[in-house]
Amino acid sequence: MTANLRRALAVGLTAALAFTGLLTVPAHSVPTPPPSSSSAPASSSAPATSAGTTSSSAAPGISAPATASALLTASSATAASTSSGPTQSAEVLRAAAYLSKNLPTIDNGTGMLVSSALALAAAGSCTYSASLDALVVSIKAQASDYVGNEGARAANLAILAMAVGEDPASFGGLDLFSILKAGTTDGQVGGYASSFSQALAVIAYVRAGQAVPPLVLKTLVAGQDASSGAFGYSYGNPVTFSPDEDTTGLAIEALSAAHGDSTALASAIKWALGQQNKTGYWPNAYSPVDSTGILGSGLEFAGTSSGPAATWIRSVQLADGGFPASLDSTTSDVMATADAMWLLAGSNLMTVTRAQCTATSTESAVTIATGTGVARLAETGSPVDGPLGALAVSVLVLGAGVLMLRRRQRQA
Repeated sequence: MTANLRRALAVGLTAALAFTGLLTVPAHSVPTPPPSSSSAPASSSAPATSAGTTSSSAAPGISAPATASALLTASSATAASTSSGPTQSAEVLRAAAYLSKNLPTIDNGTGMLVSSALALAAAGSCTYSASLDALVVSIKAQASDYVGNEGARAANLAILAMAVGEDPASFGGLDLFSILKAGTTDGQVGGYASSFSQALAVIAYVRAGQAVPPLVLKTLVAGQDASSGAFGYSYGNPVTFSPDEDTTGLAIEALSAAHGDSTALASAIKWALGQQNKTGYWPNAYSPVDSTGILGSGLEFAGTSSGPAATWIRSVQLADGGFPASLDSTTSDVMATADAMWLLAGSNLMTVTRAQCTATSTESAVTIATGTGVARLAETGSPVDGPLGALAVSVLVLGAGVLMLRRRQRQA
């Protein structure tokens, strides 16, 4: 069984929900303001980082393609150098190179494109501007189908829009904050209770400089497990709470950004630190790289050291620049690499901002396939794994349903 299939089987219910249209969803400098005057960033919302960090981290539905056979191309990049961006480490640049050579297709879901775009923006390099531009063009073309009336997806795209310097009031023809507000009822973002969705909404509001609706923040805190301090999800009959590292990491970032309930924040941090092992990672049964990137960056954003987490992340980077989805894998995975980028690059959903570039990129033209197939760099090409067959998809959705909630709910 391939590593990708094992991973997909292990991370069940969130993708099952994504298939029904419910979900997808990632340097403490103030983000570059988007064009809209109504979306100015909040300059005081990011706390100071702990010593030894350069910034901070966090993570970023499956949608039908807008046009089954179309190819969206971004043949020109915005730049190959930047006059003000940070000099990134070799590990960050290697991870960005892997992502640019293994761009997801629409078959992988719009949320995967969003995750890859956010990770390339976090890398802070103009070298891969063409890849980032191509992803954004494709995402905007699918925005209406992807978002629908889902508030969490609107929040997810609003964060991306601000990260790449676009206006969330007019992104892919959508007013994302209007959709977010319309998709919120009595403080609950979306049609079901999800701490991850609540955290995405809080981050989007704070990043845009908008007041967080009190009930949205209250609902986020209400989702915390009172006994452990963790955030997660509940399912089953009788309903059982399952703590989740990814959700807790994003909730920590949201509470810190919004200067929310300090007791809830401290309790979540305490739980997170208690789950980390001495090696530095969070040993969940699904994908430790993903959770370490998201939760570690959330802690750093909140001003709490993630200890040896970044050192561990660097130690598991593979020769091609990517990161594995599981500890026993020797194959790089796009989602794991995108999530590792948060801690690797010292970034997060509050602060991720694409580099401001001043020269023309030398990267080849990039295409994002919107039908069955792979994404390739126009000249060199490096295919990602093709889509699973119909039988495998059925197994994923029906057989692995429950566990997938903990992984793909991140994709809003």
